Amino acid sequence: MTPPKAKESFYKEVDVWRQLDHPHVLKFYGACHVSSPAFFVCDDATHGSFGDFFEEDTSQLWRLFYEAALGLGYLHAKKVVHGDLKCNNLLVGSDYKAKLCDFGFSYVRSQSVGLSAKSQTEAIRWKAPECLMPANEDPKPEFNPRFASDVYSLGMSIIEAFAGEAPYGIMDDDEIMTRLFEDQPYPRPDGMKDDEWTVVENLIHPDWHERMSLSEAIDKLKIENKGMSIIEAFAGEAPYGIMDDDEIMTRLFEDQPYPRPDGMKDDEWTVVENLIHPDWHERMSLSEAIDKLKVFADREQDEESIVTDNWECSACEASMPVEFAFCGRCGTSITRTADQDAAMQQKNSCPRCENDVLPTDHFCRHCGFCLDADPTLA
Repeated sequence: MTPPKAKESFYKEVDVWRQLDHPHVLKFYGACHVSSPAFFVCDDATHGSFGDFFEEDTSQLWRLFYEAALGLGYLHAKKVVHGDLKCNNLLVGSDYKAKLCDFGFSYVRSQSVGLSAKSQTEAIRWKAPECLMPANEDPKPEFNPRFASDVYSLGMSIIEAFAGEAPYGIMDDDEIMTRLFEDQPYPRPDGMKDDEWTVVENLIHPDWHERMSLSEAIDKLKIENKGMSIIEAFAGEAPYGIMDDDEIMTRLFEDQPYPRPDGMKDDEWTVVENLIHPDWHERMSLSEAIDKLKVFADREQDEESIVTDNWECSACEASMPVEFAFCGRCGTSITRTADQDAAMQQKNSCPRCENDVLPTDHFCRHCGFCLDADPTLA
């Protein structure tokens, strides 16, 4: 790059970066252009790039890519296209959080984006097909990267992390270009589960109109991190509480089990343990996690109905079970509606304990039996 172009690129990166402030974007403090070379002042990403970090530990892979997607979502909300996403530009900060960096090819996408061609990265292994220009052609506006192009690069970065090398391995650039222009599918990386590959395939769809949106990608990646989110919800605080980061890293590297939160039922803890399994090969799949969480959601709905099916006495405001015809405190007669009377009459019996259950129940309130599993109650 010639000195004038290098200077222009430096100013451009400063102009984009200085506008960004997000937990998953590397913090920018300032820059100096009068020194040689010019330099930026930013947060120190002490744990290196994703590529470096995953060489030592892949147990946090999905969490870090979920955080990277959140950072990318922030960029897009600010109308910024990154334009050069890959594992070298995804960093792990001192707080062990994902940080996006390197905005040399980024730009603010406005209504005038089509009026001029933008400089592009030469890293075709991560570049979306819609950004590929035929050889020996000058840059054209129609090849400018767009938001969907960043989504493609995010998918290729996940492939890079799984493979432990740049996408397409030792294949030369001409062969890669041929594959991309012919829409040849990328081979599934070893060790990637069915549901994970389904997500990645949709991230790298060759037609950007059909590609998964970033918001949908964030939702899918969030499911992969449900385990620690559930623990946070039960504990009422971030996982590991007041433990410092060094101690947490020691526990993770030594595969020390996470302690069971208070109040979590046996079957719930079994699911969470499988969601946070330290070996990602053994971790519960996305589809299985969704099925398990749906069962727990149905059970919660039943438990909530126990409370909502109570009466409130109009005289003394005491709460009484729906089965009571009189207030147990003051003796006031309680009038039920026709629908409530009908619900009281339509009762089934639990196949396990033979106690009464309501037609709307998913689980027996006495023994916990899953009523949905019994076809005679359907």
